[in-house]
Amino acid sequence: GPGYSGEEWFEASRRTTVQIRDMYRRRQAEQRCEYALLSLLVSGEPRSVVRVLDVGGAMGATYLHVRHSAPRVKLAYHVVDNARMCKGGRAILEGHDDVFFHESLDDSPETVEIVNFSGVLQYISGYRALLRTIATRAPRKILLGNVNVGTMPTYASAQRNVAGSVIACWFFNANDLIEILQTLEYRLIFRAADTRTYDQSGFAIEQRIHHPSHLLFERAR
Repeated sequence: GPGYSGEEWFEASRRTTVQIRDMYRRRQAEQRCEYALLSLLVSGEPRSVVRVLDVGGAMGATYLHVRHSAPRVKLAYHVVDNARMCKGGRAILEGHDDVFFHESLDDSPETVEIVNFSGVLQYISGYRALLRTIATRAPRKILLGNVNVGTMPTYASAQRNVAGSVIACWFFNANDLIEILQTLEYRLIFRAADTRTYDQSGFAIEQRIHHPSHLLFERAR
């Protein structure tokens, strides 16, 4: 099936982004932990312009959280996603001159301070190669938000919550993932489990993780 390139996911992303945009206009928006953490990282950066690369950032919902939580920061927020998501994001966020949409990683800036993956890494088959590519750009920090990690060996499962699609989804051994980043000269400086829970009643007990996690890495040198 079309998975995250399909109509259902596109419409869900569009509705979410419009809803968040409108809630901020009414000053009624709320944030989950990962968005607050990214906003805090942006606020703490010493550069005059803080450059963020949001891999798989859809139509810019996370940008809205960061922009409104760190209003005094001069921001250059770069989203990488497919062409349709980028087109939708440009339309919804028309008039926002500090968010930019890119249809491939190659078209995005080579130099950024922070790279954000929000619930994305587990859907990338070549995640090791992608992390190596990101590390060559030497961002100061890499945030893996809503990532599936646990104590079990890494495995892939079939995700079926997008109509008409079966999507491969990784569940990572946490130590293995941390070691991959360490070989790329990034060290783990923060780890927290999210409050949301997964229904993995159909999984073997030793394969269950219960919660997604947020992992923050800092360049070691």
